Amino acid sequence: MENKAYDQFVRELVNPSPESAGFANGFVWRGQVNASQRPELQFAQNVGQVLLGVNLKCASCHDSFIDDWKLTDAYGLAAIYSKEPLEINRCDVPTGQTAEPYFLFAELGTVDPAAPRKERLEQLAALMTASDNGRLTRTIVNRLWDRMMGRGIVFPVDALQSRPWSEDLPDFLAADLADGGYDLKRTLALIATSQLYGLQTAPWTPDAPVDEYVFAGPAAKRLSAEQFVDAIAQITGVSPEKTANEDAFVTAEFLEPYMIDERPFIRSSLVESTLLMRSLGRPNREQVVTTRPAEMTTLEAIEMSNGLPLSELLQQGADKLLAEHPDWSTQEMCEHIIRTALSRRPDESELATLTGIAGDPLTTAGLADVLWCVVMLPEFQLVR
Repeated sequence: MENKAYDQFVRELVNPSPESAGFANGFVWRGQVNASQRPELQFAQNVGQVLLGVNLKCASCHDSFIDDWKLTDAYGLAAIYSKEPLEINRCDVPTGQTAEPYFLFAELGTVDPAAPRKERLEQLAALMTASDNGRLTRTIVNRLWDRMMGRGIVFPVDALQSRPWSEDLPDFLAADLADGGYDLKRTLALIATSQLYGLQTAPWTPDAPVDEYVFAGPAAKRLSAEQFVDAIAQITGVSPEKTANEDAFVTAEFLEPYMIDERPFIRSSLVESTLLMRSLGRPNREQVVTTRPAEMTTLEAIEMSNGLPLSELLQQGADKLLAEHPDWSTQEMCEHIIRTALSRRPDESELATLTGIAGDPLTTAGLADVLWCVVMLPEFQLVR
């Protein structure tokens, strides 16, 4: 991977080439849609929310009820991208007013409304990545902190106008990112090697008000949908491209599999989403999503308990393990699963329970039950 500098990455998204235009174009809806979901408004929502920590979804339909953003703000950013004069609609009703192209933060500079679209986008990209635009860097370092620590310095991460629990920390990380050439891997390394990241896991308090929140250490985090599926693949050798429902996955020659225990493996984040991954929180592509629910939803609980997609995946995994190790005893198979899944040996009680579930001789059904018991463990699902 080339580790592209974040400011260059942003410029390519805001002022796109054909190769990077998906972010700017948004999702092209089928049929008639609300005016707030026109591609131009999706552009404003994507740029505002993802890159600047500004949620313009509400303001794309009317003046926001949750913050100070106005309908004209969303349309002003959208008009920079629009190929034609853009009429403002309030609650899907035309107002007769034409949107004036402008940048959300006038103190950082302006976009010439009379300039051609190409020049407007170039000006916007320059404003977005200007050295004095601390909002861009603060937004991304806050997102990285949120992913690694369990809660952002500013919370929620899409409301960067909220007060941080530390006034200095986002300034320090943002300045360090800019001084370090906008190298996100460098920032991740800085956080990961900090004394704060090395603290003992603290209780998860996602809803604590900022006035009451005290950082006591990183929170335990659940595996993402893709991480969960990848972890099962590493135990069983059944990765997404090997599943029975081949139509659910993208055939992509450019995806080079790497090897795990001499088995080809492609990360599930690089293939099309499955029903299992979607039920575990992988978002669809029809809306701006920058975070995922940290708590298990009812749908996830049902799917993890008795959902058919997970059951089928574990049965396929059991079949593959039995085929690869036909001479292993029940105890040897259970020990292997625990070592692979949890990076430790099972204790006597665990081994007795699992061998009893697996049965002797081993069967696909018994081994699939063993796999289910292991992947349901908090020790497997939580990153501490």
